[in-house]
Amino acid sequence: MLIMKRKVITGLLCTGILLAAPVHAYAAMLPAQQATAAGSPAVMQGGLLPADIFGAITRYTAQLSAGYGCVYMNASTISNTVMKKIGLKNVTLQYSVNGVSWIDAVYYGGIMNNNTTFFSVSGKYYPAVLGSGYYRVKVTHYAYTTINSTQSVVEISNAVWIN
Repeated sequence: MLIMKRKVITGLLCTGILLAAPVHAYAAMLPAQQATAAGSPAVMQGGLLPADIFGAITRYTAQLSAGYGCVYMNASTISNTVMKKIGLKNVTLQYSVNGVSWIDAVYYGGIMNNNTTFFSVSGKYYPAVLGSGYYRVKVTHYAYTTINSTQSVVEISNAVWIN
């Protein structure tokens, strides 16, 4: 019961931050982590892809901002042609005490639009479930038309500090 009340209070405080005075949460400017492993997609931070690569995703981004006890995500995935499904898969909130070593805090699944060229989410709320520390989100931008026209780009957002 106490945990449920704490989550409700944190959610209300976080949601209310848009109307309240500034809080003590600071965006941490950590460098984008890029990695490529054999057989796995590159992990990137925002960007443009040439239109001739599969003809699916041409632009994408995922960014966080700090709230009181939470983070807000703004993200978009854009294609140059109408996709049956376009959006985010494998949305995972990650946590770090030092901004270097990261653990998966919460897995949220995916968010998709159907039959369009554009997916966007603004101010998506995620609670800071592990308390004070750095948070970032790892997402897979996804576009699907047919089995031969599918593209995924893994991105890690900027990190923010939550008190």
